[in-house]
Amino acid sequence: PIFSVGVYNETNTIEKHKALGKSAFTYCSSLTSVTFGEGIKEIPNHFLQGCTLLKETTFPNSLIKLGEAAFADCPALETPVVLENPSFVAIGEDCFARCVSIPEIKILSSSLDLGSGAFLQCTGITKLTVAFPELTEAKASNLGAPKYKNPWDLILMDSVVTVGNKAFKNNDKLKTVSFGKGVSMLDTNCFDDCDALETITNNSTQNIVYGDYSFNSCGALNTFN
Repeated sequence: PIFSVGVYNETNTIEKHKALGKSAFTYCSSLTSVTFGEGIKEIPNHFLQGCTLLKETTFPNSLIKLGEAAFADCPALETPVVLENPSFVAIGEDCFARCVSIPEIKILSSSLDLGSGAFLQCTGITKLTVAFPELTEAKASNLGAPKYKNPWDLILMDSVVTVGNKAFKNNDKLKTVSFGKGVSMLDTNCFDDCDALETITNNSTQNIVYGDYSFNSCGALNTFN
């Protein structure tokens, strides 16, 4: 099926449809699982907002856009947000806001438009993988990074060139960072005062420029290789 929904232990399947409408399942508080099959390109605004028991979903490779608040206020959602389509274009504002059980974000599109608060208060994340050529403070904020409550790992794909000014400054839960082959600029204060940062794995093939205070006050840093 292209699209199916699960309510407790029963599954209802929609075999055919023309489009998914916005707010179609908003506040369906008994909904526990949703499967989006290949062929779905967009999940509309507020599609599953407020489905408080929603635990599982899927993100097909055909998907290229997630609407505003599409999964907002789904605190039980445990599915990693893995978006591997390089043609993915947008995650809307507040898309996953307050989804406190999401464990991982992996975004392999390098040209993605990331809405404000896309991962607001997604405090349960422990692993973040991104491909943005420039990882700015604003993007880090929209990925929820300043508010993670558990130790977490940052993986920068080969397309990442720059970690911007103050991108992860004062991030007191960031534990490990892995640089892809393309990293060439670590801007001023980018990892300043990340006092839990222990390990940096440098896979870059570039001559990296280290900005002022880029790793200032990273007192736990013991490995840079």
